[in-house]
Amino acid sequence: MNNVIEISYTGDLLAHRRCPRSWGYEKYAGFHPYEQVQAMEGRLIHHAMEWLTAFFAREKRHATRTELEVQMKHYFRVLWARGIHTAFASKKETIDRVLGNLLPDTAAPDSLHPTVQAAIEGA
Repeated sequence: MNNVIEISYTGDLLAHRRCPRSWGYEKYAGFHPYEQVQAMEGRLIHHAMEWLTAFFAREKRHATRTELEVQMKHYFRVLWARGIHTAFASKKETIDRVLGNLLPDTAAPDSLHPTVQAAIEGA
């Protein structure tokens, strides 16, 4: 335990000025604002759509569920390292929810949701 608190002049001071209590919860207790939790899934979905589009353009085929899952796990670690966390679900639950939205597990587990497929092929 260290009694010295590291702060940034811009982010921490502006956050403290906006709401001292919220800043204290975040800085001392490790709570994260709900927007940050939403940011994890939003950024995962956005990254997945960009990655799927680039993969389709490069490989001339759609990525499999396994290929996308490997990419999502990698990007999850990148976001986590950048301080974007989810406190309400595990890594597996978060990635499974994102994959389920992009590749609904129906009769063909590697088939994209029709809307996702249209966006990727039309990009």
